[in-house]
Amino acid sequence: NLVCHYGFNSYYLNVGVNVFNVFSLNNAPGVSLAAASKPSHTVMMADCRGVDGYQTPSHLSTYLLPPSQPPGKSGADYWGRPDARHSGGTVVELLDGHVKWFRSGGFYTDQSPIDGWFGLQ
Repeated sequence: NLVCHYGFNSYYLNVGVNVFNVFSLNNAPGVSLAAASKPSHTVMMADCRGVDGYQTPSHLSTYLLPPSQPPGKSGADYWGRPDARHSGGTVVELLDGHVKWFRSGGFYTDQSPIDGWFGLQ
């Protein structure tokens, strides 16, 4: 059984993140709103999958990984991936504070550039 909740776009919205050590996210300082050139097109958090049935839920379950980051050992069902639990879509909060429903491909798998909805550019 998967654990489902919300994940924060910690990869791009924190400073000094070591992508090879997700525990570095615990105390990483955030970025200012001014750092985002398109806050209405930057994911802050979304419905997210936690860990799979082989793992114990932990703080890792609170992070939403950008599409450029490889999935864990369980592929798409591993922590950090969006969860399409609302009529086949995911509820996403954008950095400007508004919330929008997306099909997964709309903001995650079919982006161009790959992290288009996640980065601060």
